Amino acid sequence: MEKLFFDTLEAFITDVRAYREELNATTITDEDGKPKVQLIGIDGNPTDDDSTLGSRQAIFEHFENLYNAYIEQTDAPSLESMDQAHGMVLITYSASYRRCVNSFDELFEEIKDKLKRLDEIKNKLLSEPVPADEVSKLEEEASATVNEMYNLAFKMKKYYEGAQEFSTTARLMCMVMGYMKLGREFFNDPNSFEDTFTPCIHSMFKDFDRLRKILKHNARCSAKDMITTF
Repeated sequence: MEKLFFDTLEAFITDVRAYREELNATTITDEDGKPKVQLIGIDGNPTDDDSTLGSRQAIFEHFENLYNAYIEQTDAPSLESMDQAHGMVLITYSASYRRCVNSFDELFEEIKDKLKRLDEIKNKLLSEPVPADEVSKLEEEASATVNEMYNLAFKMKKYYEGAQEFSTTARLMCMVMGYMKLGREFFNDPNSFEDTFTPCIHSMFKDFDRLRKILKHNARCSAKDMITTF
């Protein structure tokens, strides 16, 4: 097993709490003239990023929460055991993240297939004379297809949100394990902050947001005016 920076679990949590106090000692004035804690980013510079992992304050608050959760669930706590437990969580959440991404992609392919059908309907209505009764049937099919796409999009949203949650937890596990091995120097360790998740999450959001706008448009118009390409 790789040697850990701290000798004991007590030394670990003592340093976590001490560093949180150091971080929270620096205050600035907010818009109302009241003092507030100056957030410090991962790079050590002041930041306004108050997201889950956007500041050192947030990260070390999570470290203490992880410690508290571990203590409550463990009969014989130790630093080595906590490190191993977080390693298992990292594996589990990374796998869950991948499942969410794969499921999102599979649904997205179904969406694209339905867009192709909408395109066929649109082209038929625009390129050839169609009897009135068939127009009605094609419009009904287009409307039903859009409704099916809404259902698929709802599922995609759930997988997107799941991927976000699992990726955040996986990143946090990398950070706390890096801190256990390197102490505060882990901030200078690229491996502790490696983030292979965020670019994919951003891509998923971009695809979903584009799809949302397409569905919003298509729900309000006839098949002839629908957006049928992504």
